Amino acid sequence: MTARLATVLVLAGLAAGCRPAAPAPDPQEALVGVWEITGEAGTLNRNGQRYHFADDGSLQITRPRPLGPTTTIHASYAFVSDSTLEIRSEFDAETVAPVISGDTLYLRPLSTGEPMRLVRVPEAAPADSAVAPPPSL
Repeated sequence: MTARLATVLVLAGLAAGCRPAAPAPDPQEALVGVWEITGEAGTLNRNGQRYHFADDGSLQITRPRPLGPTTTIHASYAFVSDSTLEIRSEFDAETVAPVISGDTLYLRPLSTGEPMRLVRVPEAAPADSAVAPPPSL
């Protein structure tokens, strides 16, 4: 009896392991959101710079400045293939290879090959979902 139970459990485990893996998220959908550059060093330190990818193809790049107002660049983006993204602003156009791994986005410009590391910024809770104050006693 114990051997049969063990066999059934092993077969059930094997059957569960044979399920097809969940499909990888669509990179175009996974890109939508706010991403922030972190952990950069050197002369081109862009820590704190944020990329706001909207689902309509618009992009805002914001960069805090220590001695002045935040700079905002309005741009657009479009996938030219499954693994290549073109970013266009009024100043420049850059083709990058995006790689998303969990909450980390790597943007590797094809011109330089030096990837930028960005981390997804958690979405803030909507104002109407704020927790009500406790009743006064």
